[in-house]
Amino acid sequence: MTLLFCIAGCGGATAGKTSLVRLVAEPPGANCASGGTEILVGVDANGNGMLQDSEVTSTQYVCAGATGTAGSAGSQGTAGNTGAAGKNELVLVVPEPAGSNCTYGGSAIETGIDTNGDGILESGEIDASTTQYVCKSASIAQQLEGQGDITIVDQFDAQVAHGITHVSGKLVISNTQLSSIDFPLLTTVDGDLVISGNSNLTSISLPSLASVGGALQIAGSGSLNSLDVSALATVSGNFTIANATYLPALPLPMLTSAGGVIIGATAVSTLAFPSLTTLGDGGFSITTAATTLSVPVLSTVSGSVLLDHVAASTVTFPQLTSAGSVLLQFSSVSSLSLPMLDQVGAYGSWAISDNASLVAFSAPMVKSLPGNFLYIGYNASLRQCLVDAFVAQLSPSPTTSVTTNNNGTPNTCP
Repeated sequence: MTLLFCIAGCGGATAGKTSLVRLVAEPPGANCASGGTEILVGVDANGNGMLQDSEVTSTQYVCAGATGTAGSAGSQGTAGNTGAAGKNELVLVVPEPAGSNCTYGGSAIETGIDTNGDGILESGEIDASTTQYVCKSASIAQQLEGQGDITIVDQFDAQVAHGITHVSGKLVISNTQLSSIDFPLLTTVDGDLVISGNSNLTSISLPSLASVGGALQIAGSGSLNSLDVSALATVSGNFTIANATYLPALPLPMLTSAGGVIIGATAVSTLAFPSLTTLGDGGFSITTAATTLSVPVLSTVSGSVLLDHVAASTVTFPQLTSAGSVLLQFSSVSSLSLPMLDQVGAYGSWAISDNASLVAFSAPMVKSLPGNFLYIGYNASLRQCLVDAFVAQLSPSPTTSVTTNNNGTPNTCP
């Protein structure tokens, strides 16, 4: 009989690969005089879920006790009662935390007799004297000791790094089988923080994280339904969340600045940025169907303000004075207001298109478009006189494309 166990990260598996343990009955012979179990360990290099002979990196044996020396023949006794049925020996492979048995974590291979015959090796049946360990390599611990970039590839890495407070380089958690990420004490990542391609990931908890010196990217985690970055205040690069279609909430009460904020393909209904004041060239890009969007103190966006497929009825940027470009498209927004905006970037443009519910937009302080381009089209409910009034306030007149607005809506402006 052959048994196969999947153990994420045993023996220092490479990123995206899974370590496997295969148990094979060992006949009596040179390895086990009375037979036993052969334990094969290796990395599933080809990803087929089976540990093949060519993938085996280490072999250990759990041997049955040797048969005792035969005693001298005694006199024939009276036949006794039929003896009880023999008990089976079981093998159990369980994760081993970092500690005295495995400095960096690994797996414990436990054996014992199934005394109650239920087919399960219970704690009281384990013979501790026979327990063997398959230990993880020191790679993640060496990274932690030397700092710089840190890569988490499995649960054991995550366990070793659990108490980390500061990463002096990048922190990358990509293409793992992790279901949760929890670094409760981490406050600062000097480089990029990348969490991507973790298809089983449902929860990310970084409650103390305040600063990311590079980009913060959370993407390709389609099962994600809980994210805690509630202490996050600054991200020097872009803060991106994409392809997290089950994520229902994104509380960011402390975020004040970022290279850019890019939110797409989530289930978040309310996007609130109560403290956000400044964004860099990455801009402010919302491409998710949020029904509420709040940016009460955002004043500067070096890049573009892009609202795409936003479901909020009314969108207001009450303090925004400077933006690279303004783009509103394919959204359910009925009113867009930018009362303080007076500077549009050197290559800035203005595009409002395909917003069937849009009836009003205003940006009374915008007097020129340095990018010299204005497109307003296919907004079925937008009155043409509002478009004409906006064009008239611009000098010099930009290259303008105004197409199929109004669509029968009364063309009366105050």
